[in-house]
Amino acid sequence: MGRNYRGRMFKLFAVHVAWLVRGLWKIVRPMLDEFTSSKINIFGSSDFEQEILKVVDADNLEKKYGGKCPDMTCNFFPPTMI
Repeated sequence: MGRNYRGRMFKLFAVHVAWLVRGLWKIVRPMLDEFTSSKINIFGSSDFEQEILKVVDADNLEKKYGGKCPDMTCNFFPPTMI
């Protein structure tokens, strides 16, 4: 997919990421293209809700991520449409 459809990712939000991975990201990020690194957002255990809500409507986001939908605890696949 990446070979044939390059640049298709809109945004990546990685939340609750360990401090070690966040530290490695700070080292790797300057080596990437600015356009690519702007698409990737890595957060610890706080301060990510407002950034996600800038992109995703609260009606389509689970409560644990700052939205209004109920949190899914089971039956992740196949997805069910509400």
